[in-house]
Amino acid sequence: MRHLVMVVWLFAVFATAVGAQQWAMSTPLSGTQWQLVSIDGAPLVPDSMVTLLFGTENDTAGGNGGCNTYGSNYTVDETSISISDVFSTFIACEATLEQELAYFAALQAAERYTIRDGMLTIITTDGAELVFEPLITLAGNEWVLINIGNETASQNSRLTLVMNEDGTAVGNGGCNRFSTTYTLDQQTIAFDAVVSTRIACVDELLNAQEIAYFAALEGAHSFQLTDDGTLIIEYSDTDKTLEFT
Repeated sequence: MRHLVMVVWLFAVFATAVGAQQWAMSTPLSGTQWQLVSIDGAPLVPDSMVTLLFGTENDTAGGNGGCNTYGSNYTVDETSISISDVFSTFIACEATLEQELAYFAALQAAERYTIRDGMLTIITTDGAELVFEPLITLAGNEWVLINIGNETASQNSRLTLVMNEDGTAVGNGGCNRFSTTYTLDQQTIAFDAVVSTRIACVDELLNAQEIAYFAALEGAHSFQLTDDGTLIIEYSDTDKTLEFT
């Protein structure tokens, strides 16, 4: 009987430890993505977009402050939240600098949060509120290419991109259908090798555009969603962009 009691006790301790570890890896905010609506009641600078993306299996968060990409650590305990160690890139943006600094300061002063009617509100230690709405998801939408590099996509074809929830992506390169897989991590994006059908493009310009499009996807490294819903994917070492609506 003594051995049975000891086994039961050890199992209980093990189960508690495992449960605690799983809780530490997942919070009510894990994997959620948000777009800032207001800072303490004030609307954002026109045409600016501020995002907050929580990691899926850890205690990190990040996004874009309206100009600079940032990262941070966070902890949640019921309705309490603490965001610390905010760090960012150092791009100078005069139009949104004041707003971005206020946003980063408010994040580091975060004390409580609520999620009501689909909106996330983070309340700081001095009572200021950051109000967020859900970020438009990349998955499930058909994105139509409008610009590639510094050139407008041909009007004689429709180049598309559809990213699925399972990490696969499909689309049309103008002549051929293609498929690939992709990964997202906060503001970074990467596509694996593009596989396509092999229909010959009669138009040489369409053929060249398709080749460039597939190469751009394979060279993608970051993305952003603008306030008007445009998806911008940056690629190559010179930060050329693919722009989709």
